[in-house]
Amino acid sequence: MNGFGEWLRKVLTSVGRSDSWLCRKSGLSHTTVTRYRVLGQQPRVDAFVAICEVLSKETGEHIDDVILTAVRSTPAYKSAISRCNS
Repeated sequence: MNGFGEWLRKVLTSVGRSDSWLCRKSGLSHTTVTRYRVLGQQPRVDAFVAICEVLSKETGEHIDDVILTAVRSTPAYKSAISRCNS
């Protein structure tokens, strides 16, 4: 599983919420959320921000912290860090 999907699964589990709940709160379709969480697709920026906003409100974490943690979970971020550190 990709980093973002795994991160999303962990956050939803930690707050006791389902994909369906996230869909209702974010306005994203169930198919879209499933693509991110289960199939490993990376979200578009607008969907990424919508998910982070919903999770920020649910967890009480500042939106900046949620976004940073989510970004750090992505393969693109990990590759960029690797390239910058070499």
